[in-house]
Amino acid sequence: QFAQPHQGYPPSSAHQWLPPVYGISDCETEVVAARGEGGHVFLLPSLGGTSRTGLSPGWFVLDTSCAGFAVDPAAADAFGMSAFGEVSVVGVGEAALSGRMRRGTHITLGTCTFPAPLYMEQALSAALRTPPLVSGVRGLVSGDGGEGLAGVLGTDYLQHCVVELHAPKRIPGSPNPPVFSASVHDPARYLPTDRC
Repeated sequence: QFAQPHQGYPPSSAHQWLPPVYGISDCETEVVAARGEGGHVFLLPSLGGTSRTGLSPGWFVLDTSCAGFAVDPAAADAFGMSAFGEVSVVGVGEAALSGRMRRGTHITLGTCTFPAPLYMEQALSAALRTPPLVSGVRGLVSGDGGEGLAGVLGTDYLQHCVVELHAPKRIPGSPNPPVFSASVHDPARYLPTDRC
């Protein structure tokens, strides 16, 4: 039986695989989102670590081919995430990627909060071209937002929530670009709408 490594868990967690916590309000579902040049979906989560909490280091990309969470070393260091061990993975590129494991205190998007997420550390800042952050976004770690990829949200994230994407087509000749949006929902309370 598989269990997440207990290294890096907060002392109060008693080395348990903690379940996600869902908010009680459906009003909290919309998240800051953007679409990248290659069609990638970028979201702006709130992270927690030992030195900072409730802030975001910048864009995280949704990646359905990634088994877990990944974080850039600079973002992990900024949040004081404990580091331990090392893991190597091989993907379609046939080259092994190696990195330390990092443990955060939480990651929050919409109504979903994941306690004690386990990240693989990877140099991500230049992996994808990220869109600039829209003005007025609060809670960014100073100097870290919009300058590169801060992390990856893989299936560890996607299997515990419903991510609703609204990506309207551009209307030729329209002076207004389409507005891309995303919402994150508790799967037990999610009701599809006519937009889906």
